[in-house]
Amino acid sequence: VVANLVEEGLVDADAALDFFVDRGRSLAVRKAPSGPDLQVALADFRRALALAKTHEQRKEIEFQIKLVSWMQEGLRLVTELQGLQAHDTCGEGVADVHQMNVWMTQVGDVVRSALLASLGKEQPMARWWKLSIGTRVKVMDNVDELMRLCKRPAPGAQGPVKWLSSMSSWAGAVCVVRNMGVSETKGYRLELEADSSDSYIFPFDALILLGKVSDLTPADVS
Repeated sequence: VVANLVEEGLVDADAALDFFVDRGRSLAVRKAPSGPDLQVALADFRRALALAKTHEQRKEIEFQIKLVSWMQEGLRLVTELQGLQAHDTCGEGVADVHQMNVWMTQVGDVVRSALLASLGKEQPMARWWKLSIGTRVKVMDNVDELMRLCKRPAPGAQGPVKWLSSMSSWAGAVCVVRNMGVSETKGYRLELEADSSDSYIFPFDALILLGKVSDLTPADVS
């Protein structure tokens, strides 16, 4: 209903600007199976820019346009990689493309970590450390991201940990290390700090190390 009013010019310019900005942001981060609609998001931001009255409004909207354009370029590169994978039928070439696929996933993880760091957010562990029993960690609180990380091999791992739907309730939970996982998955078996009756294995990059731990040593270096 609101969209119809905006499109028909039945709301004032300020309300229309807010509508286009809000809708553009929502479309840019949409988590539907079809993914984000970056093209429509860009169109909304450009319409909002045309309605902006102040320098501050224009600068903010222009930044959002740059950010969505950056997202578009990233998805274009993913599509380009998929094209290489589809057309490469040689054994050696497929291996190379597979490595590029793995590397691209790692690049995405690094970009996410860098963004969190720049925004002052809690950061997941950057590598698989040797942690003693009882070390306190926090499971990341984004359920969708947690599931994604558990379903793919952690950086340097040979395979993913086993994802169970019940693990989603642990998102954001403070846990303690029950024991080190295996090098194939580079994870830790955790139990809840307040309840040790159950345990799950999570990959290292889905966990935030709590408190200061001295003498951290990589677990995959002898």
